[in-house]
Amino acid sequence: SEQETAKREVLEETGLKVSLVDEFRATIKYIKPNGIAKEVVYFIGKAAPEHTVKIQQEEIQEYRWLKFNEIFPLISYENTREVLLKANNFLNL
Repeated sequence: SEQETAKREVLEETGLKVSLVDEFRATIKYIKPNGIAKEVVYFIGKAAPEHTVKIQQEEIQEYRWLKFNEIFPLISYENTREVLLKANNFLNL
């Protein structure tokens, strides 16, 4: 399933075991400069309490733990901002 794939990817790329919020799913679709259509699926996840981040260097350049309001200056794409706002609204219902 998409959720199992997401959890596996997070574990492989960060070393974090996460549980996902079942009711949240957001997507971004776009066309790359080479003409290939892409779809990115987002979930909300919670890391296990005993988490230790182990970055997969080939996949991730850097990571930081940020508060919600600290991330927006770092985001380049409006559609990514929209997904974060949607997730924040979902969590604050």
